[in-house]
Amino acid sequence: MELAIVMPARNEEGCIRQTLDEWLNVLSSSGLTSEKAVQVIVIDDGSTDRTTAILAELAAADPRIRFVRQTGIGHGPSVVNGYRLALDSGAEHIFQVDSDNEFDPYEFPKIWQHRDRAPFVFGCRVRRSTPPSRRFISLSLRLLLKFLFRVRIPDSNVPYRLMNRYYLGFAVENIPPGVFIPNVCIAILAHILQVPVIHVPITHRKRTTGKVSIVSWRLVRACLQCLGQLLAWRLRFRRIRYIFAAHGAYVSGQVPCAHQRPLDVTV
Repeated sequence: MELAIVMPARNEEGCIRQTLDEWLNVLSSSGLTSEKAVQVIVIDDGSTDRTTAILAELAAADPRIRFVRQTGIGHGPSVVNGYRLALDSGAEHIFQVDSDNEFDPYEFPKIWQHRDRAPFVFGCRVRRSTPPSRRFISLSLRLLLKFLFRVRIPDSNVPYRLMNRYYLGFAVENIPPGVFIPNVCIAILAHILQVPVIHVPITHRKRTTGKVSIVSWRLVRACLQCLGQLLAWRLRFRRIRYIFAAHGAYVSGQVPCAHQRPLDVTV
């Protein structure tokens, strides 16, 4: 399989049909027309509205959609569960996007065209359609990562990212279990280990349906939880046995092999 898309969803009945229809159209125009080439793994994290019924209907109509239902465990763990399912599917590339339709599926080719040039291709939001409080949190996160980990990442938590299976598999096994912000931790590892990363500017759309689940005091609590997890992770960093040393192979489109000479990196 060439591509697996990981899409967590919870109570998105107002947009999930449109979101998936647009993604399926984009995938078809990119030549990914069968379930043998692509799989859209939608993780329904305990929806209480009609999201589950809509997903079941769409999955029955198009075999490229794989619908997985779970008890509400939160966005971060849902993303990690989706990554593990995508890795188990054998997909060469894994793309993650949220289901709230805040990102334009038709910008996917801008990311997909770089799949053989770098193991990580991250979108970078420009002109974010979010409240000032969210933009302040993003700025604070960039400063925190620069201070704690000495990395400069323009949009570390963006849910619009393409990853090579070998590198993603390595990252998933080396981030803290149960972390609230796995995408941030994956981006940190990629930059600390100096893995080639391409950042592609993307647009961000304002949410038009549903509602943001983490607001007011919940947002403050989530930020404190993330801060605590990042601090704890930084304090217990260990030496990692890193086997993908020949990053330069990506210049010629060659995927590094697991038998390459390991590189010891202390992070």
